[in-house]
Amino acid sequence: MAKTMNNDECICEGNWRNLVNEYEPLFNRKFKNVYDDKVYILLGLTHGPDDFYYLMWNEDDGMHLATCVGALTSVAYVLLDEEEDDE
Repeated sequence: MAKTMNNDECICEGNWRNLVNEYEPLFNRKFKNVYDDKVYILLGLTHGPDDFYYLMWNEDDGMHLATCVGALTSVAYVLLDEEEDDE
């Protein structure tokens, strides 16, 4: 049975809200991973069992979770120009 959260436990406050405000404009944008040169699409954010994650998708590899501990661009991803998004 799912646990019911009270207002003190709500993830919609603080850091979660800041992450959503910062990254929502980048949802569906393409990012290149600097280690493997694969292009991923930022689908959104997810609340995992231990932390918040960027939800990334790659056509060949499927879903990938990148930690939200730092900025997405500090954990191996480079935002592609909007022109590159269309390719």
